[in-house]
Amino acid sequence: MKTKDSLAQIEEWICANTQDEGFGSVYERVSLGRLLNRLSKTLKIKTVLEYGVPFSKGYDNMVFIKNKCNVTVADPRVEKIKKSWPSKIKPKFAKIPFKGEGFDLVWNFALLQTDPDSIKEMIKKSKKYVLFFTPNIWNYGTPFHVAYHIVSRKKCTHAERGSIRLRRLGGLKKFAENNNLKVLEAGYIDMPPWPDTAFSIREVKENILGMKLPPKEKIKPLPGKQVLDKVNNTMFIENSRLPIKYFFAHHQYVLAEKK
Repeated sequence: MKTKDSLAQIEEWICANTQDEGFGSVYERVSLGRLLNRLSKTLKIKTVLEYGVPFSKGYDNMVFIKNKCNVTVADPRVEKIKKSWPSKIKPKFAKIPFKGEGFDLVWNFALLQTDPDSIKEMIKKSKKYVLFFTPNIWNYGTPFHVAYHIVSRKKCTHAERGSIRLRRLGGLKKFAENNNLKVLEAGYIDMPPWPDTAFSIREVKENILGMKLPPKEKIKPLPGKQVLDKVNNTMFIENSRLPIKYFFAHHQYVLAEKK
């Protein structure tokens, strides 16, 4: 894949290489990528740091690379991420903690709700913009997620945990302001018609029904374009003017600027 490829080709690459995460995750990445693509062009950024990739694995930065940005992916487990990177086109990799700052944009996905203090390093390393995403607690799947952990008695390791305040858009905006950031844009993304329960059917079978399941079999991935077509056909809520889209949104975001 070449960096001159269109956004659609990047999305096909995402769809082809992340199917093992599940269709919901693929949908999430496409939705996220379109927002990142828009911001990349609107803000005219050239250097990007994704600070902490506990769930994203850094793959979503392919959109920035496509737009000819100089990208760094930083994480405590960066060596593992680097080894499993599925493309010859790669960002720079750094292990947290690391020295270096002056990035046009510093961002992360689903980190702040469990590690609010990471905002300090994000701000320090940013030259201008800070962008962060957290799970949306108002999604109608939240009660199912809570019920799953009550019944299974399993400690939550999903992204949908941590600070309740930072899983609400109002709380996330206030958090930015309290850290001396100017909020430029805030909203919701990732709005499929299914709920964000966080747990998988496999987890229900194993942890609630007590079933002993064999290891997951590797399935032959479908062509990226075929999966992308399915994603596009499922985006009717995201592309609508529904007044209660927050009820379906799995995530929210805040784009802010250093004062």
